[in-house]
Amino acid sequence: SQWHIRYMRVERFSVVTEFAQNALSGFQTSNFKAWDFRFRYKISDDLWVGTRLSRSESLVGPQKSGTRFRIEAKYVF
Repeated sequence: SQWHIRYMRVERFSVVTEFAQNALSGFQTSNFKAWDFRFRYKISDDLWVGTRLSRSESLVGPQKSGTRFRIEAKYVF
């Protein structure tokens, strides 16, 4: 099993918004800070499952915040 704890801070003009992708925040791709907690468990050589919880909020301007919970899986064949 694996545990990951990450803190991310992306400044307001640090990325080109049109090209950015963000798995932590559903409301923006820059100008936010977030905590991300992830747990993965390997069931077999071909399969793992996990959960992910992210809590994010904006840095500058109108205050936005969000929480995202996901169940993830990966199967290799």
